[in-house]
Amino acid sequence: MRHRLALTAYLLALALAAAVVAVISAPAHAAAPKRLTPTRKAAVTASLIGTAAVADAPWNALMGAGDISAALTDTNTRDYATSEIMRLASPGGIFADGDTQYPSGDLADFQSPDGYSGSWGRPQVKGITCAVVGNHEYRDAPPGPAGFLAYFNPNCPSHSDTEYATKVVNGVSVKIPTVYAYRCAPGSGWWCYVLDSQCAMEGNTEPGEDCSRYSPQLTFLRNHMAAHVTPRRLVFYHAPRWGNGAPFGDLAPVQWLYNVAAYHGRACLIINGHNHSYERFTSLLENGTIDTTYTHPRSITVGTGGASQIGFSQPIRVGTRVRFNDYGVLRVTLGAGVWSSKFDAISGQVRDVVSNVSCGTAG
Repeated sequence: MRHRLALTAYLLALALAAAVVAVISAPAHAAAPKRLTPTRKAAVTASLIGTAAVADAPWNALMGAGDISAALTDTNTRDYATSEIMRLASPGGIFADGDTQYPSGDLADFQSPDGYSGSWGRPQVKGITCAVVGNHEYRDAPPGPAGFLAYFNPNCPSHSDTEYATKVVNGVSVKIPTVYAYRCAPGSGWWCYVLDSQCAMEGNTEPGEDCSRYSPQLTFLRNHMAAHVTPRRLVFYHAPRWGNGAPFGDLAPVQWLYNVAAYHGRACLIINGHNHSYERFTSLLENGTIDTTYTHPRSITVGTGGASQIGFSQPIRVGTRVRFNDYGVLRVTLGAGVWSSKFDAISGQVRDVVSNVSCGTAG
């Protein structure tokens, strides 16, 4: 009997030791959530149900924002709220417009239940998300946006026909994983393009893809537009060409991203993040003045996915139609040569409604 008791005690001690080792050695993302707890998430859902912000989205609607998930040490649930708006609305597709995980796009932070995985990374959201790289993803310790590319693999999982840009490295053509095209809202006739604006981030040790006039990514954009003639084009990149501050103004390094997308009205709409605010612009020429013929695209900056908002540091610029600080997502409905949009705020309100804008008409 004593031997049995001793053996039982010994086995229990081994089991306890193994459990302790497992806890100590478990990856950070396996830990119980501290920021996005079940109680906090339930409160967010309860605050949104029945509001205008979560109204059902049609099949041809895209929803999204940039500047999304807080650092794991933060305490807010804003990124969960923006993701819950989209989950409840159930759009045809979602865009994540860069700076998806703060502070540096580390893979373990992406995978944590308190990080992107706990909010925008939930299957109902991530499964239809097409991701754009931002400057914070390039701050990951490995070269390039390693955590971002490992987590969003592929970038656009619900679109098997995604076409990637290529470049020649040591005589070999290789894929540029942060630059691609896909048919957004299949059946609508619209093409979406994702570009890499990391070139705009001065002082970074990782410069990202070339943004110059004849860079591989812009050669891809020109060639793809030439092969698929349509006015129905939507272009995403993180750092906007135009802005009033918050804290950045106009970003000249992305001039050619804007120029090539805008040339002869090839793109109908450009959507950016980076500035932690919401700002909508009318049609602007390459020099930033208003295009009175309205053949150039409209632009919307929607850096409102959850990262802390930053007040505008400059007076309102020429071409700005609306600007404000808030948290929420942009809902863009893609029609037969026209688009409409709404800003769905985490308060449950709908802000800045735009209806039936087509390329080449006033707005």
